[in-house]
Amino acid sequence: MSMYRPNLVIAGVPKAGTTSLFRYLSEHPDICASSVKEIRFFTRHHGRIDETTLLEYAQYFPPADARRYRMEASPGYLFRAGDIAEEMRSHLPQDTRLLFLLREPVARLLSFYFAQMSKVGSIRESVTFDDYVRIALDGGDLARVNEDTSLAQNMVNRVYEGLYADSLRQFMKFWPRAQLFVGFMETMQQSPRVFMSEVCKFLNVDPGFYERYSFPIENRTQAPRFGQIHRFVHGLNRRFESDLNRLPALRRAGRTVYNALLTTRGTTKPSANPETRRRLRDFYAKQNKDLISLCIDELGVTVPDWLAQGSETAAHSHRSL
Repeated sequence: MSMYRPNLVIAGVPKAGTTSLFRYLSEHPDICASSVKEIRFFTRHHGRIDETTLLEYAQYFPPADARRYRMEASPGYLFRAGDIAEEMRSHLPQDTRLLFLLREPVARLLSFYFAQMSKVGSIRESVTFDDYVRIALDGGDLARVNEDTSLAQNMVNRVYEGLYADSLRQFMKFWPRAQLFVGFMETMQQSPRVFMSEVCKFLNVDPGFYERYSFPIENRTQAPRFGQIHRFVHGLNRRFESDLNRLPALRRAGRTVYNALLTTRGTTKPSANPETRRRLRDFYAKQNKDLISLCIDELGVTVPDWLAQGSETAAHSHRSL
């Protein structure tokens, strides 16, 4: 059954455009996508992978598909790199390629917080983004975030998901550099056709497929008007995801109707006060500097403006102290 395991994995990070990337790649003629996007196989089965669980994994992929790549996307894999990187190397085909899509970490965290606030019950409405960051960085009362402290801990852990460099190095211990691709959501948004050409070059597939492609944005966070209906529709989406993935036009039409009828337009997205932004910038600064070195010196990747300029600003601030 090993032939039915993926040899292409989008492994990071949440709220960085991975759903859009998954959709774009799933429509390429050389790529066969898993029946659902986020299988989360290695995080769900960490430490207890056996023939039974591997058989379950194989069920997400067509058994007789001759396309070059079988792909899945579980963007939470990067955050769990210390636990699962070696397991992934052991249980996936040796030629497996990993794609990591990153985003400026403060913006990514704000987007994550907004998405959780939109999922009624994930984070208490009384908890502002500034409160959320203080609880995460200062070890505050988890019950303020959610009465289910296990869920609350998972929520605040997401602050640490933006420490990209250390997690990437965990994967670099086990994967050849030539099988790792690091890209940035900002680059994909600004020049999607150029970005996808680089991805195709990495995968050695024809980039011509994207010459006339429209690049729709997928999984944009919206605030629901009706919490109960939102949960019901979300449940339907999870139940029928494999069917909808085979009918992308129908899936997009359904999302358009849902957004038009059941989401709130003009919703004010959360913001951070200057002190919270400063704390987060300082918290991520060293990892961002390490990420520049990793991308440029070790992976040959061009970094976006936020990363290059942020490093220069941090260096200037340090010299001013």
